[in-house]
Amino acid sequence: EAHECLWVGVMCLGTGKVVAIDFLEEDIGMSGPLPDEIRLFDSLMRLALPNNKITAIPMSIAYTPIAELEVSNNEISSLPTSLYGKRSLEKLHIDRNNFEGPLPDFAAIPKLEHIQAQYNSFTGTIHPSIGAQLSKLRNLDLSFNSLTGTIPPELGRLSRLVRLDLDNNSLTGEISPDIVSMSRLITLSASNNMLTGTLPPEIGGLASYWSRNGLSRDKVIRLDNNRLSGEL
Repeated sequence: EAHECLWVGVMCLGTGKVVAIDFLEEDIGMSGPLPDEIRLFDSLMRLALPNNKITAIPMSIAYTPIAELEVSNNEISSLPTSLYGKRSLEKLHIDRNNFEGPLPDFAAIPKLEHIQAQYNSFTGTIHPSIGAQLSKLRNLDLSFNSLTGTIPPELGRLSRLVRLDLDNNSLTGEISPDIVSMSRLITLSASNNMLTGTLPPEIGGLASYWSRNGLSRDKVIRLDNNRLSGEL
């Protein structure tokens, strides 16, 4: 039987240690829970298994130095709590699964840079701790869920945040000036909620060009289908 390093979608170090299992392009028809033996890949940094019928991620994944976990479009309904406190994890894609109830405690995964949790059935509020503790966060997508409550002003502390997408929830209250004052924010999207109040004047600065390393692009603001007043 061929060594796993010879399998399509598997990347290894020169030592023969598996560092990535990446099936972003291949349809492998995987179903059921991921095996507990995933822990044996003690150098695994990337696991990408989207578009399958995976139902669970084992607690033993915490025994790997996982940095990127991409399991979009599966049938997963919970995140293993063993990932809480996992300082190696930077990218978490759990969109288009079967999650219900409150959001996972994302703030307990302190090095997260990318969270994609859209198209689930999450309920409850967005916890302020996301803004207070995830200082490296660059992308936060919680769109197309059933989240309620306000957009925490603490999200404005995410100085590296580039994209914030909260479309199609049931969020209420006003948009804090802290949210629209983030210097690196390129996309702010909160359409189809129940937001109220007057747009903060700082939002005019958000609409300007963002430039870095000589590259410029328009910022994107989508706030339609709310109960907001004021001008961009």
